[in-house]
Amino acid sequence: MSKRFMIILIFILSVVFYSGCSDDKEMLKKIDEGKPVKSIQIEEVQSPVTLRYIGTVTAGEIKKLSFKTSGYVDTIFIKKGQLVKKGDTLAKLDIKDLEFSLKASKAQMNIAKKQYEKSINGATQEDIKKAELNEKKAHDAYKFAADNYKKIKKLFANNAVSQHDFNKVKLEFDLRKYELEQAQEMKKHVIKGSRPEDKETLLHQFKKAEVDYLHKKSLIEDAVIKADINGYVVDVLYEEGEMCSAGYPVVVIRSKDEVVKTGITYDDIKRINKDTKVMVYDSKDKVEGKIVTIDSMPDNETRTYTTEIDIPKGNLTIGSIVDVEYILGMQQGIWVPVHSIIQKGDDYVFVVKGDNAEKRKVEILEVSGRSVMVKGLKNGELVIVEGMKKINDGEKIIVKKDSD
Repeated sequence: MSKRFMIILIFILSVVFYSGCSDDKEMLKKIDEGKPVKSIQIEEVQSPVTLRYIGTVTAGEIKKLSFKTSGYVDTIFIKKGQLVKKGDTLAKLDIKDLEFSLKASKAQMNIAKKQYEKSINGATQEDIKKAELNEKKAHDAYKFAADNYKKIKKLFANNAVSQHDFNKVKLEFDLRKYELEQAQEMKKHVIKGSRPEDKETLLHQFKKAEVDYLHKKSLIEDAVIKADINGYVVDVLYEEGEMCSAGYPVVVIRSKDEVVKTGITYDDIKRINKDTKVMVYDSKDKVEGKIVTIDSMPDNETRTYTTEIDIPKGNLTIGSIVDVEYILGMQQGIWVPVHSIIQKGDDYVFVVKGDNAEKRKVEILEVSGRSVMVKGLKNGELVIVEGMKKINDGEKIIVKKDSD
């Protein structure tokens, strides 16, 4: 190793040694002066008292519309996503079989109606004449059978005819006698009119037929689905030609109104009412809402009380998740950044006391976003918001002048 190289090496080591000593001295000097921190001056301000929840934007009303009778879908008049108005026809069934059934039911109702009216108004002269004629026919047949029976009876007594022939003639005589009695009774019934119990029976039969007719008429009317609100078609669940059972949803529509639903805890539900001011936030917009419903019973699964908030149309997207802020009123207090709070058993912050840091226990009263309202600080004090995790109570500090 040359002498020149040795001289250069010694020089470099000397520079490094003295430079390191200089840095150590500078560092010790800075530590002795205090640890650098940033602080903010706190002020007692008036701020809103709020409750914050997560909500979901949904349609104000969702309707599942169905037919009241089974049948084949004849026509679908709308498509998914279409805007519809109240009263618009959405779908209808094939009603050929229903129309045949309606005609038969109407005919049956008309017959029952005429029978009842006849019992009320009494028999016509034509009916009476017909009853008298039937009685005369029955009387003539009876007289002939009676004369024949007398002759055969004498002959049978003298053993001139067989038992079989006698029984045959007697049966004929008894039959004609019964027919005459029936004809006479019918004539009396026609002349006197129907009995009260008969009239009541005919009335019930007419009413029953009328109800059946009206029911089948309503089935035809209900074979058409019409929109009962203004809104949008969410889904169409059947196609033309498919068999649809009564009561099964065919078209789903939603109203134009938009609401936000949140679940409120038992403790908080007592703090709000329909007049409570509400603000709704998403990543882009902020809108003011109005509480429209507050459930009186909690949800079985979440045990929270569902609250619906009406919001302006079109501001938020259906299905989106939003922040909901219930503003309960205003309060006076001191707010500090949430990151300035140190939690080690108790909650505390560091405040500036001259050139030193002072550890101060605080009580958190409210939380709003990235700030908390605390009790335990005084108006105008300096709270350390940067570097507080590297200092101890009473330790010397240097407060940077660019603090805000």
